[in-house]
Amino acid sequence: MTLLRRLMASGVPSLLASGAIAGTPLLGLFVFDATEYRTWALVATVSTVAMSLDLGTQSMAMRLPSTGPADKAGVAGLIPLAVMGPIGATFAFLAIWAVASTTFGETGFPQHHILIAIAITGIGCGWRSASNVTLALFLGLGRFKQRAAIVTTSAFLQLGATGVALTAGAGLFSLPIGVLFGSFVQWLMVITVRDLPRGDKRHSDAYLRERRSFAMSKGLVTALGLSVTQMDRWVLAVLMPVDIFRIYDSALRVVILGKQAIIVGTQGLVAESAASSPQRVFSTSLKIVSTLSALLFSASAVSAFFVLSATDSFGLAGWVVLLASAGHCVNLVTLPASLVLTGAGRPSVELWYVAPLAVTVFLCYWAALLLDDWRFAVSGWSAALVLSSTIFVFVTPSLLKRNAHEAVPS
Repeated sequence: MTLLRRLMASGVPSLLASGAIAGTPLLGLFVFDATEYRTWALVATVSTVAMSLDLGTQSMAMRLPSTGPADKAGVAGLIPLAVMGPIGATFAFLAIWAVASTTFGETGFPQHHILIAIAITGIGCGWRSASNVTLALFLGLGRFKQRAAIVTTSAFLQLGATGVALTAGAGLFSLPIGVLFGSFVQWLMVITVRDLPRGDKRHSDAYLRERRSFAMSKGLVTALGLSVTQMDRWVLAVLMPVDIFRIYDSALRVVILGKQAIIVGTQGLVAESAASSPQRVFSTSLKIVSTLSALLFSASAVSAFFVLSATDSFGLAGWVVLLASAGHCVNLVTLPASLVLTGAGRPSVELWYVAPLAVTVFLCYWAALLLDDWRFAVSGWSAALVLSSTIFVFVTPSLLKRNAHEAVPS
């Protein structure tokens, strides 16, 4: 089976699932006014960050068939770390909200309701992250059909549960209700079909070293990356008028559906790189991802254009959305480099790209807050993303030659 076909086997179900999950916050457009939607959108970023901050456990689980141990004991050793990321992110967002909300004025919901919604969403994401470890192992083992059934079923049930809750008048609590329900369904299906050997609970020194390395390096890379791609909304929520923020957030969510689809559809590159030549996988996957990103981004940008035009609000907000979309599109081409380096056991190399990017973006955010100008935040963020992503893609081949066959440091 070719690399493209293997990615399609694992990626198409993930594409459908990610579309359902990423599109869930857009349901709020039909229920909330501009002020309420701003709060709803910020709570939605909690689910995005918490579900992604797995401290490298999914990447390591995908490598287990090649590095061992691919059994229940190997999965169990990763679950505590997988849960720690979402829970830590939840506490961070509770603190951020306590500070940021003082600048919002009207939030549309009682303060304690918002804090409870953030907490429940984080707990649900932690639950989902625990079962995601087993699903990542399924990907490494080639159990594509089982994984496909689980991720698509749980994602669409989460979407449906959120929609039903909104219709029933649950308001802001609709999102955490959907997350909890989807996480429960996924967990139930995973424990029903996992069928893995028990394994030895006494993990090898190599396993423990790699787990520690992945938790520290991949966890830090993911945290910095998410701060770049998700925290813009928190800064813009402070600076933007609520009506423009609603347009920006909803249109950009449509645009990045294509990006999210490619991200989840190519997760199999980690397992591919662990089992074969990282240089070859990178070269082939870069061509695939570059082509797909151009096609899907074009379709998403056109969709966003029609959404904005239909609201008679293209103007400045439309150009800002397209500028931000350009940053996401160029950044997407770094995906093969990131996944292949992770599969080769060198996730820490990505810090050379992500850390300077995060520092630059946060300086742009700080300047925008000082200048009270949200346009500076968007333009600075997009320019930094385009420049750093381009440089990273060009230097990746030399990084792979130097690092692909080195041992993971202790």
